[in-house]
Amino acid sequence: MPESFVSIFLGVFSGILTSIIIWAFVKLFRKVLIPWYQQIIYRGINISGEWTCSVDFPGGVHTDQMISLIQKGHKVQGTFITKTTAPNREGSTNSFRAIGEVFDNYVDIEYNIIDKRYIGRGSFMFKVLEGGEKLQGGLVAIDRISSNIITSESIEWTRKK
Repeated sequence: MPESFVSIFLGVFSGILTSIIIWAFVKLFRKVLIPWYQQIIYRGINISGEWTCSVDFPGGVHTDQMISLIQKGHKVQGTFITKTTAPNREGSTNSFRAIGEVFDNYVDIEYNIIDKRYIGRGSFMFKVLEGGEKLQGGLVAIDRISSNIITSESIEWTRKK
């Protein structure tokens, strides 16, 4: 009886250990090896760094925006911060997580608010201009106060030096 118990225990233990090793290898492959390979073969523009922008929306709403991006291959991620002022409203500062891609001199970035107590989500689509010094394009987003969908077709980000 004890021999069969040891055999069953070793079989279960080796199965669990094998599953953990396979899971770790898959994570390593997806999180390290694939991004490393994409970065090596990527030949497009690198938009890593800090970018700034000021936007005026209808109703006297003004935002100063800053995004800090890190690019690996064609993927980008970073932090997006907005400082918003509006008539009859207290100014606010919000932070967002941003992820996106660069493809054929175009940049697509989606962002979600970090503080889950609030609504905040949107998407940028930019064209890279002036040799990578400007990103010009538009925005579709959810207004945090009114929950209305807002758009802007004239956003221009400038790379901080």
